[in-house]
Amino acid sequence: MRITRTDLFAIREFLKNYFPPLLKVAEFFRYIFFLRQINIAEREDKLHPTDDNGIAIPPARLRYRVHGALDRDSFLRVGQKVAADIKSLLQITGKDISEFSNILDFGCGSARVMRNFLTGGGNKTDLLVPTLIQS
Repeated sequence: MRITRTDLFAIREFLKNYFPPLLKVAEFFRYIFFLRQINIAEREDKLHPTDDNGIAIPPARLRYRVHGALDRDSFLRVGQKVAADIKSLLQITGKDISEFSNILDFGCGSARVMRNFLTGGGNKTDLLVPTLIQS
């Protein structure tokens, strides 16, 4: 017998209506599992604090806040993809990233995209990257 999404939704609704304490327990264990994943990611960060170019990688909690995942590789891959998209958009306009003397990364402050422009060579460009303000 195969369980469909509709079945899972019905089971969840049944549990939500008749067994609220069970859902609280499930949420608790989900949170405990997430804390464990953060702990593992933080240990990996201590072993490998920089990327292949020697640029520091943000801590796991900041990556999660910015990227929605703790995974270092996907964080770096998405930054590379966005940087490549920016470069291709600039090529359409006839510009190159090295032609700019200043670039403001007005984002989250983790430099997920801008880190990819630090190793491109060419003219020196000042990258102004605001830091994330922790509340």
